[in-house]
Amino acid sequence: MKAVDTTFIIDLLRGDMDAVEKAEEFDVAGEAAIPAVNLFEITYGVYKSRHIDRERRLFEVERLFSRMDLFPLDARAAVEAGKILESSAERER
Repeated sequence: MKAVDTTFIIDLLRGDMDAVEKAEEFDVAGEAAIPAVNLFEITYGVYKSRHIDRERRLFEVERLFSRMDLFPLDARAAVEAGKILESSAERER
């Protein structure tokens, strides 16, 4: 099982060819997984963005994640998600 991160998913959604090729490898092998916190981050980014067709992107995200295993968001992961969100909010200020 290969866990992918938020940056990889963003690259994939943007059509980056390296990410697309790697995703195809994962798909063939059936080995891609993502932590639930990354799904949270991606979804948050879609809702926050003003430069995309939100409904289309949400459909793409749902389709993509339906093909991956999802690691649950436990207490440790939730704490980490809070730190990540705050860090990104600080950078935007």
